[in-house]
Amino acid sequence: MSLNKCAVCWKGDSKLCVGCKSCAYCSKECQRSDFKSHKLLCKAIAEQEARPTPSHVRAIFFPEDKPKPQLVWIRYTPEDVPIDPGLLDRSTRQRLLMRNADDTLDLTKISWNHRLKQEAPSMIEFHFRDNFYNDGSQVTASIMTAVEPHGPEKRYWRGPLLVLAISIEKKSESDTIQNGANLQYTDATLADFRSVIDHSLCYERQRMPPDMQAMMAKFGFKGLDLGDGVPPPASYYEQRKGNKGNALATTATEVGATPSTHSNARETILGVQLNCQEKGSSVRQVKVDRSHPIRNGQGEVSPISRLVGMPLRLRKNAEKFADWGNQRACWMMVSVNIDDPSWGFAPLDWQLDINNVVVVRDDGQDLTLKDVSNMHGFCADYLDKVQDAAEEGTRAAKMAAMTFLTPQNYQAKIATYNYGRN
Repeated sequence: MSLNKCAVCWKGDSKLCVGCKSCAYCSKECQRSDFKSHKLLCKAIAEQEARPTPSHVRAIFFPEDKPKPQLVWIRYTPEDVPIDPGLLDRSTRQRLLMRNADDTLDLTKISWNHRLKQEAPSMIEFHFRDNFYNDGSQVTASIMTAVEPHGPEKRYWRGPLLVLAISIEKKSESDTIQNGANLQYTDATLADFRSVIDHSLCYERQRMPPDMQAMMAKFGFKGLDLGDGVPPPASYYEQRKGNKGNALATTATEVGATPSTHSNARETILGVQLNCQEKGSSVRQVKVDRSHPIRNGQGEVSPISRLVGMPLRLRKNAEKFADWGNQRACWMMVSVNIDDPSWGFAPLDWQLDINNVVVVRDDGQDLTLKDVSNMHGFCADYLDKVQDAAEEGTRAAKMAAMTFLTPQNYQAKIATYNYGRN
């Protein structure tokens, strides 16, 4: 984030903290409101050891079992290509985040600040174990310490986290993060640290708004909530001052994970692998046995597929990245939350740096190539409606586009498709 903007309210012409010179405040009020969190790293950033090489960038590490976050250096070799997490030093990420060789890593990029309802001047990128809700990870004590002075932590992080900062350089007003802007890893500042706090405070704001829930209820959906979690039990917040380093034994369901809904009774089910564009965008049938991580709750459920009554769970190859992306997977992960500024787009971590993706039905039934072709075609038809709504630019137009996403429309549309057209 630009160091002339207030870390709390983003007003310009702010004054740098004299201790760390890593973030600025526009007033004593903003500085006081941020102090309890800021002090966790203010002295550390001023005294951080020298940069090992020009290829290293500063990152913020949140240990699972310690009360304070830490600063680390991580090597990045850009090689004159667009930003690529695959070029980050893998050994550092593995040492900080993995407990054993079977762990896999994932990441998500955040560019919108829900507290201030603005696109952030810079982006933050979270790296984490991709099954932290289900693998026995403890509540991330250092996140709790940082967020607690401002309110309850609502992202429900577990396990260690590594956060990097990404600068956003726009050469024209028409440039966007998705198209045209130059993105590069840069040193994480304490202004970025505050963005981490804001994201963890306001994460539940990404849930489906009430008017959309009411609309979808007309189509037979009950208790629908497209957020990534439900409020945790009261025990989650019992980890308070003086007890930051102790684990809380709460289950994945309690803290809002989205595990597969089937019982995994069958030893093997049929799934589909979506190959990335670098591999020719082909698809192939695969057998997915009961030990596969996707059969144990890893990955994410496509929001569109959930609404049309055939939830599909997707899991990326987290350790290998491709510059070309994976269009089929990207379209399935398009946001359906009209209050999300990225409505009509997939999250950045489903647009960039994706290799092959495995897809299964979340109810444990077999998934065929025809099923995936039908879903891809339906997503394409939905995106046409999204584009029309975006051109009109009204909430009513977005709501109208959303009425397309029903089981009835899905069944009617796929009956008109010619298998293999996609």
